[in-house]
Amino acid sequence: MNELAFALRFFAALAVVAGVLVGLRYAGLALQRGRARSDSRYLAVLDTAYLPGGASLHVVRAGERLVVVGRSASSIVTLGDLGASAARGAADGLRET
Repeated sequence: MNELAFALRFFAALAVVAGVLVGLRYAGLALQRGRARSDSRYLAVLDTAYLPGGASLHVVRAGERLVVVGRSASSIVTLGDLGASAARGAADGLRET
């Protein structure tokens, strides 16, 4: 009977450790997604849209320009350059809110 009780306690402890590891993994991913924006003067992520499959779209201010960037698990691609006038308009819109 002692062997059965030991085995039950062992597997229960193993399940608790596995649960903690899985919880820490998900908490780390959540913190990574919600991390604070950088205080860079030249680069800023203005907006992000998360897509299925781990892909996402980002509107990035790079200096005086707005750039739309797509990100997947294996690559980052520039999808479009909205130009300096769009960046000024976006900055004006951000100041109003």
